[in-house]
Amino acid sequence: MRLKASGVPTWVTGLALVIGAFSTVAGVAIMIDPSIMNIDDAVVGRQWGGRNVGLGIALLVAVALRSAGAYFAAFAAGLFRDIGDLIGAVDDGASPIVPLVFLVVGAVVLASIARAGGLGTETLNSPRQVQPTQP
Repeated sequence: MRLKASGVPTWVTGLALVIGAFSTVAGVAIMIDPSIMNIDDAVVGRQWGGRNVGLGIALLVAVALRSAGAYFAAFAAGLFRDIGDLIGAVDDGASPIVPLVFLVVGAVVLASIARAGGLGTETLNSPRQVQPTQP
């Protein structure tokens, strides 16, 4: 089974699989027991877990669909999550290093997909094109 999407670098596919699987598993675990991440507020912990599950599933679906547009959308959503995390870290007086790293990685991924020509090349019939019949 071929996992690589046209217009998506191979390393991005690997990264999507790793982050997608980790985010999904960690998110479910945190939704079940928020205390495993030292989150005192169970409601906030479950919300945090839920957003990670959602973004993890989006990445795994992008890999399964082999769609550059789906990769771009999933990583763009993650980029905006990371912007929120960066703002939250600064507001809390915490170290912004982790959100900054994820922010930079996300930006590099989006630029790599755009540079590889993966955007704007898909149609509704991808990956298989329907050929018109001759009269």
